[in-house]
Amino acid sequence: MQGLKVNLIITDYSMPGMSGYDLLKTVKGSSSSWKDIPVVVISSENVPSRISMCLQEGAEEFLLKPLKLSDLKNLQPHLLKSLVHSNKDTNCSTDSTGNNDNVVKMNNNVISKRIAMSPEPSERRPKPKELAVV
Repeated sequence: MQGLKVNLIITDYSMPGMSGYDLLKTVKGSSSSWKDIPVVVISSENVPSRISMCLQEGAEEFLLKPLKLSDLKNLQPHLLKSLVHSNKDTNCSTDSTGNNDNVVKMNNNVISKRIAMSPEPSERRPKPKELAVV
């Protein structure tokens, strides 16, 4: 595992021996060397309190099973963010309009951070009123 770089952690909420929430707390803990790695929690159970708890603890996303293609597309910005953050040789630059919000240049390859997403039914992905999930 020497030299292996983790860019994104995807964990199920229900696992034997440890919940995804416990793993999230361990990864995001102040003494963890992995605290900057984005964590995505998945579950087949739509429990709003569980979703809130994971998002408040630092999960980037909470996805419900069965996963859809649009769910996976939602992970792209988190993966790009971690790749840009972890790559010391990354060159972030602006697009032709001078705006760097939509384009990332990594080793001379232009990657668009803008993706088309289909709308999700509101009951599939509840968002707590106290949190802003971006």
